[in-house]
Amino acid sequence: MYIPKQVLIILKLLNQQGYEAYLIGGCVRDLYLNKLPEDYDIATNALPDAIMQVFAKFKLVLTGINHGTITVIIEQMPIEITTYRVDGEYLDNRRPEQVTFTLELERDALRRDFTMNAMAYHPTEGLFDFCGGQEDIIKKSIRAVGNPEQRFREDGLRMLRALRFAAVLGFSIEDKTKSSIILNCELLTGLAKERVQAEFSKLLLGLYATSVLLEFRQVLEFCIPELRQLKQMQYEKSIQALKNTAPKLGLRLACCLQALEVGEVKAVLQGLKYSKSIINEVTSILLAKELLIQTDKLRLKKALQCYGQEVLEHALSIMLASTLEACENIRIQKSVELLAEIIREKPCISLKSLAIDGQDLQDLGITQGKQIGEILQQLLLEVMSEQLVNEKSHLYLRAEKLKKDGNA
Repeated sequence: MYIPKQVLIILKLLNQQGYEAYLIGGCVRDLYLNKLPEDYDIATNALPDAIMQVFAKFKLVLTGINHGTITVIIEQMPIEITTYRVDGEYLDNRRPEQVTFTLELERDALRRDFTMNAMAYHPTEGLFDFCGGQEDIIKKSIRAVGNPEQRFREDGLRMLRALRFAAVLGFSIEDKTKSSIILNCELLTGLAKERVQAEFSKLLLGLYATSVLLEFRQVLEFCIPELRQLKQMQYEKSIQALKNTAPKLGLRLACCLQALEVGEVKAVLQGLKYSKSIINEVTSILLAKELLIQTDKLRLKKALQCYGQEVLEHALSIMLASTLEACENIRIQKSVELLAEIIREKPCISLKSLAIDGQDLQDLGITQGKQIGEILQQLLLEVMSEQLVNEKSHLYLRAEKLKKDGNA
């Protein structure tokens, strides 16, 4: 298992002072699966005060100290070190009201969510597996540590985490754990929307998101109640399309929510505390999708002018992924090819790319700002529809005619 030198430094310094220290949780799971962990967590029998003494020369972040966690930053890499602990009662389905420190690694492991996340590792001592995590990883099974209902009532987000792990890793959820998720999914309604959003986003980007969301629709509906209004066929069509779309968050959200009205989609994303940029991206994709139901070259140019190339490509990819009828698929594929042709041509689709501007029209004697704007827009429309060549001489002649005809 490759372990960064910053992590090895922490293990070494704690061990040199006589303390136990182990990699714990998701990073051990990822290392076991030959994946590169996003971060590394360390568990130790050293109390928080002792941790601060050992790493006094390093930058420390103490925001988690009440729960025994101190973040040490070594060569710009933040690493969380947490004292072995036993959690007290959970009253808010999120955090324990109090924690009790323990000297036993096994007791710390037994408080964790899933068996595959309850393993510990030390470079010289090897792997510690108190809950059967290795066996479950080999079986590709997600199983709660101990009583699944207790685990989920401690923190309801663990249910969504189970779905996320299934979507990302392609694992199945063990029967008792699955049954408990179905029975307790109403707990998701009381969670902070930011936490739900973070897990849902990771789930959507998973390679196996489609199968998970088809199997656990009722769980998703507690996160997004608006989905309850959809018929099963509408829901399945949207979710099935996910597997044929690129793993980009805005695109996947648009695909998943495409059966809802655009206004509803915006409200859903706002409720889940997505950023304005994501909300704008998703709603633009869905609006462009509506615009592209009937497509010709001019309509595509107008859509390109309004939404930009990436949004149009995303909208068309959703349409392709969601289409079952062969004839409809052929029509959309033609639109994809036509868009590619338009992009290659680098068409004039904005006033900036017109060969004349407002100053040129003033030279023709058109002085009022409103009139200048109207003529420029008319010229742009005729260029976009290929009625007029975007060359200065042609545009001058057309502007003169519009002026004489009284349109100026």
